[in-house]
Formats: sequence, C-alpha cells, structure tokens
Amino acid sequence: MIRILLSMMMFLVFSQPEAIASTSLEKQRQQFSEAKAALEAGEMDRFQTLKTKLKRYPLTPYLDLWQASQHIDHGYDIQVQNILARHESIPEAVDLQIEYVKNLAQRGQWPHVALALDKLRAADRLLPEISMLTLWYTNRKDEALDRFSERWQRGIDSSDISFRIEQKWRSLGHPTRIERWKRIGTFVRQGNWDEVKALEKGLGRNDRMWLARWEKMQQDPLAVLSTWNTDQHHIATMAMIHDGLKRLSRYDAASAWRVLQHLKPLFADDLLIKYRRRIALLAATEQVENAALWLSELPESLQDKKTRSWMIRIHLLYDQWDEALKAIQQLPENERNESRWSYWQARALAALGRPDEAQKQFEKTAQGRGYYSFLSAERSGLPYRMGASDLDVNRSELTSLKREEGIKRAHEWWLLGDGQRASREWGNVLSGASPERWRAAAVLASQWQQHNHVIQAAYLAGEINALDQRFPIAFNDEVTTTAAESGLSTSLIWSIIRQESAFNAYAVSRTGAKGLMQLMPATASEVVKENNLSKDGYDLFDPATNIRLGGLYLSQMVERFNHNRALAAAAYNAGPHRVSEWLEQRPFIEPDIWIETIPYHETRRYVQQVMAFMVVYDWRQQKKPAGIISQLQNLDVALDSEGDRDAL
Repeated sequence: MIRILLSMMMFLVFSQPEAIASTSLEKQRQQFSEAKAALEAGEMDRFQTLKTKLKRYPLTPYLDLWQASQHIDHGYDIQVQNILARHESIPEAVDLQIEYVKNLAQRGQWPHVALALDKLRAADRLLPEISMLTLWYTNRKDEALDRFSERWQRGIDSSDISFRIEQKWRSLGHPTRIERWKRIGTFVRQGNWDEVKALEKGLGRNDRMWLARWEKMQQDPLAVLSTWNTDQHHIATMAMIHDGLKRLSRYDAASAWRVLQHLKPLFADDLLIKYRRRIALLAATEQVENAALWLSELPESLQDKKTRSWMIRIHLLYDQWDEALKAIQQLPENERNESRWSYWQARALAALGRPDEAQKQFEKTAQGRGYYSFLSAERSGLPYRMGASDLDVNRSELTSLKREEGIKRAHEWWLLGDGQRASREWGNVLSGASPERWRAAAVLASQWQQHNHVIQAAYLAGEINALDQRFPIAFNDEVTTTAAESGLSTSLIWSIIRQESAFNAYAVSRTGAKGLMQLMPATASEVVKENNLSKDGYDLFDPATNIRLGGLYLSQMVERFNHNRALAAAAYNAGPHRVSEWLEQRPFIEPDIWIETIPYHETRRYVQQVMAFMVVYDWRQQKKPAGIISQLQNLDVALDSEGDRDAL
C-alpha cells in the first residue's frame, strides 16, 4: 500500500507540470486566435486584455506586428520602428518593413524612406520604383534617371508617383533611338504588338520598314531569315535575328541550323558557335539524327554535361550502339561513373553481343539505389539494394534546437494550421545550418509529423539512407481509400505525392498547382465534373480532397495510356496531349530508351523518380516490389488516348 501511495505521489510530482504546461498552451492558442480576431474587428479593449494574458506565448510578437501594421496608417512612426527593432528576427517583420516603406513613400518622407530601405534586404528587387524615387529625392538624380531609363527600356511603365522623373528624362532628349528600339524589342519578344504600334509613331520611315519586317518574321521566321540580305544592317538587326532563330528553333531546329549557315556573315565567331550549340541541343530534343554530329563538332570549350548527354541519347535513339558506347567511354570519369551512363554502357555492351561484359557492368550498377540501379538489378537478376538505416541524432543538438524561439513559433503555427507561417519560421532558423543541425531538424519534424520538412532536413543532413523518414507512409487512410476507388496502387499514389509536393499539403507551384498532388484548379474542376462529384466548395489544401481528385485524374491518365504507369506519370507532369505527340513521333517500343530521350529534362527526371519511388514504397509496405521493366513492357499504347541524382 505504501509503495502504491509513493508511486502515485511521484506520478503527480513529475507529470503535473507537463500536464499544466500543455493545458496552458492550449488555452493560450485559443486566446491568441481570439486576440487576432479582436484586432481585426477593431475591438481594442478586448485585444489588449487578451494580449496581456499572452506575454510568454511564442506567437505574441505577431500580435505586435499586426498592431503595428494598423499604426502605420495613423502615422505612428516611432511605435512602428520600435516594433520592427524588437522583432526583426521574425520573418513577417519583413512584410511590415515593406508596408512601412510604402507608407513613408506615399507621405513623401524620403529621408526616412532611405533609412528604412537600408534596413531592408534586396530593397531594389522588392521595391524597385520606390528605390528609384529615393535616389531622386535624396539628390542622386543622375542615378535615378539611369534607373528610369533602364526600366523604361524593359517595358516597365512608370506610375503617377514617378512622373517628375519621367518629365525630366524626356526634357533631356529621351528616349533616344537606341532606347526606343530596346523597348520595342521587349514588347516584340512578348508579342505585345499594341504597345509596339504605339511606339512606332516616333520612328522614321526606314525604321518603320524594319519593324514591319520583324512583324512578318514572327509570322514566318523561316521565309524571312532564309532570304535575309546579310549586307543590310540596322540597329535592331541582331535582336531580330535572335528572335527569329529562337522562334524557328522551337519547332524546326534542322531548318534553324541551315538558316544559321546562311546568316553566318553577321555573327562574330564566338557568338556563332554559341548559336550552333543552342540549335544543336534543340535539334537533339526534337530527335534530329544529325544533332549528334552537330554536338560532337562543337569546340571543347562549349562541351558540357548537357551536350555530351544529348549526343549519347541520339545515338541510343537511332540504335547506334557502337557510337553510344564510344561516347560513354569518352566521358569525363566523374560522369562516366554515374549510374545513368554505367547502365547505358551495360545496355550497349549487351546490344553489341558482349553479354559477359554487360552482366558485369549491370551487377556493378545494381549496387546502388535508384532508377538505373533498379533497372540494372532486374537485368542482372540481382535483388534491389535498399541500404536503409536509422536516423540517429545528437540529443544535445535536438534539445538546443527545440529551445530556439523560431522553432517554438513554427510548432505553434503548425498546431494552428498555418503551414506557410510555420515554414517561414522553420526556414529562417535553419538557414545555413550544419548537417548535425539538419539531422536534429529531421528528427524533430518527424516527431511533429511534418513530413515535407523531414524529407528536406534528412537530405540536407546527408541522411539519404533514412528511408523510413524520407519515404513516409503518410495520409494512409486517404491514400488507401483513393486506391480502392481509382484502381491505382497505393505505391503509385504515394510516389506521385512524394515527387509532386514531398508531402506538403499547402504547396503552391508557380503556375498555381495546389496541395499534395499539385492539382491545377481547372483540372480539379474537370475531375469533379467528369466523376459527378459534389461541386460545393472542395478545398485542394484538404488532404482527403486533394488525394481523391488527384488519384482520379491519375487513373484517367493510366486508362488513357493503356495502364502504362510511366506514360501516365509523364502525362501527369507534362500533359496528356504532349505525351501523345511524343508517341506519334516515336512508339513506346524500347521503354528505357523512350524515357531516356523525353525532350523535357523535368519530365524525364519525373518519370524516372516516380518509377523508382514505387519500388521503394512497395518495399516500405513489405510488398514484393513490382519490377520497373515489367511495368514498362506494356507495349500496346494508344497514341491518342543532369550530377548523378539517381541515388534515392
């Protein structure tokens, strides 16, 4: 009985502080949310009362920053400056600083603007017009005029607040003929002919004639460039030729190569060679057979990993195994030893009737882990090598990281469901961190179930063998449900999520794709419509919704391309119409060659990663991995329907 009482007392002594702290934090989170709402509603008495209760809460500085944002509109500069100085380590302070600078500029407080800009990193990039105006109003007028001229030539229109600079600039005889043609060139390359026509009014008769030729060239670059009189010169000659060659190369690189020979007298030798390189690479992506020869003829100074890789790919595409093997063997040693070229060396040896050498090379390549290593293992009859290991961490480093105020704030934001603010805090603390620090971050993020940050941290820590952490079995219920509904394997769905967003449910791409499976809103709408799903307010940042819609779209791609997962992955990344065009150009007969010669590096890498990730996810689920080659051997495909990063 005494032992039981002692045990209960010990439990109360040691567990109560932790329980109280947890309860206190939960209450503070609620009060913080209430304080934010009160501030937004203008209920300042309630806001101040709640804020007083949150003195030790990690996110309270944000209340100061948001309140200071309201002070800006009332001209309380001292208060704003004090808050900025007090919380300069918080990422959102940058947003307040930008807002404050804009407000000072609107009030014409240029000396203060200059001081505020000095405290803002990359001010010229973040606030280019205000930076220019600050030069003007702080007696650096010549610099301001130069900045204005440069912006004007790049097609950037001035706002009302820049009118004095523009007036002075024009009074000094601007724009000059050169400046006018540079601005014209900007708009022509953009295809913005409305702006071009407005500028045409200031041109002389001869200039208007050349501009008309440029317009015609954009409509038919081959016709204009192939008949170009190389004895005629104009201020915009090279800009026009550059634009025309670029446009022609996009759809007919072979013709662009012939035109380049005709235009040769206009080019300096070094510029001509650079154009030859550019067009030869484009011809290679168009799978022009002569592209390999053109690339091989480039001088050594312009040869690099990209040119050498495409030379080999063209040889592979046209079954030129002798030339492919020779080109691989002539690679620099560090490139030749990459798993990619080690695999293709083995394939070349096999194709040339040298099976023993091929087997030896396949076995060597199979010792790694990744797309080419897995292919080599299958071709040599060896098991996959996963080489997984646990993620160990220095406990004192982990404890130190947990004590960082920025990490505490990141954790609170995650608990409050604001992944964007959490990620800013997380990245701010870990910027420039050592591998040991990143290792601790990987463990901490794993404890908090922040899978995208685990993946990033483990990679930056050099822990590439921590497969359990780097390939999480996350959102298991959602993935399993979608797999059952769509007919897809869970491994394929997880692989797409891993490649698309690295499990960041709040990811947004530059093109607007959202969530775990990076769905474009328009694509999601089509999936909803085609599957007769509810149209009421689906949220692409909701994991269940995103995985379901993404899985249904992926299943459409699998169905369209006759259950070929590699083509479905390519279509998911590059679009089904583009994949159909590639199939019309070359059938999916030798799958590994087809994938290796995908024109887009991003899509090629994407397909290879997804196929390799599926092997890892089968292994993670303790399933017998479906072989990559067997999954690529589905040849009945409907036509309509570069460092060695192979290591996972």
